[in-house]
Amino acid sequence: MFIKFLGAHGGKDQGQNNTCIQVQENTLIDAGNILNSLGFDRALNIDRIFLTHSHMDHISDVPFLIDAVFTKRKKPIEIWGLKETIDALKDSIFNWKVWPDFSSIPLVGQENSAVTFHTLDYGDTIELEEVNLTSIKANHTVPCSGYIITHRMTGDAILLSGDTYKNNLLWDTINNNKNIKTAIVDVSFPSYCYQLGIDSGHFTAKAFEEDVLEHLTRKDINLCIYHTKPSHYDALIDDLNNLNIEQKVNILHDSSTVYFNGNISHSLKEKSCETSLTELTEKLHTLNEIGMSLSKRGNINELIENIVIKTNSFIDVDGLSLYFTSECGKYIEFQVIQTKSLNINMRNTQKNVKWNKIPLLNVDGTRNQDMAVCVAANENKIINIDDIYNCEDYSFMGAKEMDKKNNYQSKSMMIIPMVGNSGKIIGVLQLINRLDSHGEIIGFDAEDQLLVSSLASQTSIVLSNKMLIEKLETLFDSFIQIIGNAVDETSEYTGGHVRKVSGLALILAKYIDADKNGFYKDVSLTEDEFKEIEIASWIHDIGKITVPEHKLDKATKLETTFDRIEYVKAKFEIRKRDLKIKLLEYQLRNSEFKENKLDKIIEHEEKTKKEIDELEKNINFLEVNNVGKEFMPLSVIQNVIEMSLENLDINGKQEKLINADEVMNLSIQAGTLTFREKEIVKKHAFVGRELLQKLSFPDNLKDAVDIACNHHECLNGKGYPRGLTAEHLTIKDRIMILSDIFEALTSADRPYKDAKDLAETFKILGFMVKDGNLDGDMIKFFVKSGACKEFSDTYLMSSQITDFTLDF
Repeated sequence: MFIKFLGAHGGKDQGQNNTCIQVQENTLIDAGNILNSLGFDRALNIDRIFLTHSHMDHISDVPFLIDAVFTKRKKPIEIWGLKETIDALKDSIFNWKVWPDFSSIPLVGQENSAVTFHTLDYGDTIELEEVNLTSIKANHTVPCSGYIITHRMTGDAILLSGDTYKNNLLWDTINNNKNIKTAIVDVSFPSYCYQLGIDSGHFTAKAFEEDVLEHLTRKDINLCIYHTKPSHYDALIDDLNNLNIEQKVNILHDSSTVYFNGNISHSLKEKSCETSLTELTEKLHTLNEIGMSLSKRGNINELIENIVIKTNSFIDVDGLSLYFTSECGKYIEFQVIQTKSLNINMRNTQKNVKWNKIPLLNVDGTRNQDMAVCVAANENKIINIDDIYNCEDYSFMGAKEMDKKNNYQSKSMMIIPMVGNSGKIIGVLQLINRLDSHGEIIGFDAEDQLLVSSLASQTSIVLSNKMLIEKLETLFDSFIQIIGNAVDETSEYTGGHVRKVSGLALILAKYIDADKNGFYKDVSLTEDEFKEIEIASWIHDIGKITVPEHKLDKATKLETTFDRIEYVKAKFEIRKRDLKIKLLEYQLRNSEFKENKLDKIIEHEEKTKKEIDELEKNINFLEVNNVGKEFMPLSVIQNVIEMSLENLDINGKQEKLINADEVMNLSIQAGTLTFREKEIVKKHAFVGRELLQKLSFPDNLKDAVDIACNHHECLNGKGYPRGLTAEHLTIKDRIMILSDIFEALTSADRPYKDAKDLAETFKILGFMVKDGNLDGDMIKFFVKSGACKEFSDTYLMSSQITDFTLDF
């Protein structure tokens, strides 16, 4: 959770905008730059604005916002502020002279007015969805409110000073409230404007320094500066960079983000237009290249090597260390330690390299707060230090010992946690000694932090996916999980299917690409097209995350969340019990007093035995037919229907021995799914398409979504989800279609069918070719090229590899 500065300045200039802070999606503090920053669609979501005071640079977009969204709103926009602030808005803005009084104008088609005004006093707390806002008094030329913004879940808080000059209440609040991690303070002018600061009610750099030194006792607070005046910006920045205070000061600008845990990130600072555009383009291009190259690495060790190479090409540092979190989560373990100037390049794969694991927890179970890499991992916190020898927050004993041993000088350091798909820390990237263009050691700036964070985030996703895939490929039962932005666990059977479809699709694509004289002599697949096929293979069944597992893996006809054959058998057992009880009751009534009815008793016994034998025969019959088959004759269905006519008494209520739903499921002629269940399973292709269309693939991989979504299409147009025909299905689509069907037919890990051997498989494929569903030429090539043999030898059981013929 964080707050974002849509505008961070006390005036306007190119690239600098008036104060406006987004504290949650629908809530702002101040309104100096709403529409220009958010745009209309996101601005339409703003439901309330809390104003610090009535000066124009803080309220300027209020009237324009209301005017812009008026016809689209369904409820009023709430404007909150001190009474004096609200009165000023009503008197000077919404007065029908400067601007319409929207508080008296109803929304279109609504009874509510377009805007409502709400007053608050100093000390008032307003509870919102994600945060609480508490008003505190500022020291300005007009009544002005700062705000304490408290995260409702964690209790962490950010203090915003409002426009203010020296203010004892500000510092007392910070000193006494340890939940406040960050204080954002108005410093508008450089020190030479000292009197102007007093007259206008704003801190100058000098006045800010004086107040901090006199009143601020906390050393752990993050200080941030906002409301800088564009006309004095350069001089003010120089003064702020030379403050003689212990606390580190961050200067905020438009798009700066302040996190509740104390972290701060910034957008790229403005440089000259030409330089900024060129550098940004280069950085984004490099990020894209890194993402592409990382995604193409299948081996974890190769991937780690690539991370090191790409990081060094991305940012000029002398030292780099990469650590992974241990499986138990109690340690971080080194993967790479590199120092270019010392020619040190160690990998955990080297036999002669041993490096102690670093414990994330102390002996008593508390978090390790001494080592910076542990704090970064434990708290998911970016740590950026200009000089480790002048840092008292962490112990750098190991680094200092290494320095002494190697006659080295570690200085600047940035440590970035790497967050995996599950949200857990999978590792830590540590960069040491940032170098400028002359090879001199400098600190890591905000741009470095932002871009390396992006790299670490991108790397983390790829790493976590690759780690997952490598683990699952080593498992005997071949379970696998699908990777992607927002994908959770799927069926274990689907997982194995995805891995094998990927293997088959790439094998077939390889043989097609290598065919220089045969049917596919004119087809040449690029590296990107291979990547498209690989990606499509991994994501083609992504829609199955929405299919209930008991539908997806329905092993028997009666299975839901359990196999209801047991319930049916129980009813048969009750029926058998009732027959036995009835017989015993008859025997008791007749054998004791009416011996002459012995023949009748024997007759009842034989009848009961026949009925019980018939019940046992029928339940055995149902157990056999509960298993899915390719085809079940109508005579079997008729038997099931006849059984369903018999009633059963349970607790005085009449129930069918086989109820209507059970009859419907037991009457399935092919497989285990009813028509409705088949439609539910088929829906995965439609849902998958909807999900995948939201992903933004680079242009060179743009066909991956279509290839994935077309795996249930048929050449004759009878497939789904779009009913495409042959002319719309590319070579890559057809590879995907054949791979998906062939793997499904030969799969040995499906609970609802036996694995088919090659003879059965190609017989079924032949029928599909004759029906116009599949590409017969591709199937013939699949066999003759050797692709089928390679896949079969790799993935099929020996019993499945049988002789077969192609009869189409």
